[in-house]
Amino acid sequence: PTKDSESVARRALMLPEILAPIINFAITKPDEDDALNKFHKYISRGRIMTMQDTPWPFALVCKTWNEIILSNPTLWSTFFAIMFGRDLSGFSHLPSILDTCLRRSKNVPLALWVAVDLSLSGGRRTEPFDTVTKLVDLARRHQHRWQDVRICCTTFPLRWQSTLNLSVDLKDTPIVRTLYIEIEKVTHASNFERSSLILARCETLEVLRLYGNVDIMIPSTMAEHPSVYFPRLRVLDVASNIQVTNQCLFILNSSPNVEKVKLNLQLGGAAPESRSPGHFPFLL
Repeated sequence: PTKDSESVARRALMLPEILAPIINFAITKPDEDDALNKFHKYISRGRIMTMQDTPWPFALVCKTWNEIILSNPTLWSTFFAIMFGRDLSGFSHLPSILDTCLRRSKNVPLALWVAVDLSLSGGRRTEPFDTVTKLVDLARRHQHRWQDVRICCTTFPLRWQSTLNLSVDLKDTPIVRTLYIEIEKVTHASNFERSSLILARCETLEVLRLYGNVDIMIPSTMAEHPSVYFPRLRVLDVASNIQVTNQCLFILNSSPNVEKVKLNLQLGGAAPESRSPGHFPFLL
């Protein structure tokens, strides 16, 4: 390359409209393609976010880059923490990173992935459990910005005394597209408050996945006035330890564009109301 072309390239990298997309591509973030399957792949190997995964290292290059990066909220809108196995190191910094991302991202939509499986953790340290509680509390303060949120808490040791509430009211998440909540299915469930998904009209929701000890609640106003409450919902995946058959049927009746359904439900209680196959053309 000539000196002139090198000069043009350097000047171009000082323009926000050119630098920001490059940084956005370079920073670590979960892959949105085939999202649910890739989420499980992340869980299986563990991955804890560090400041090296944020735009911060790029902000140290020069004053211009610093100003561009710190003033671009989209670059700070992703956070992930996949905490798995025996290695408990590095947990304490996660709430600080999430707080930084939440502040820097201002009002743009958020992608938040938090997965926890500490069944193999040893010793008496409470750091991992306190960290999880702080992360969830911080995330819940910004539910109005949730766009892609996956929270998976599968196993905690018995000595963990805190309780964790993962209840979500869809009226508080008006722009959510993907919502995935998994709470441990059997062991030590007393660590969790009874968590529920409270339904509300949500025209952006595309993927809903609920696993384990998660209830589904239908407000009376919705139950009494059937309508298309979830026009963009494409994927419904529920495997609940709680009897939610009727609630799932309600969601399906309220979602004309569902393409994929996977249900593993507890039987018992009142038998679900009979439905004509015509109500669920996507199952034919």
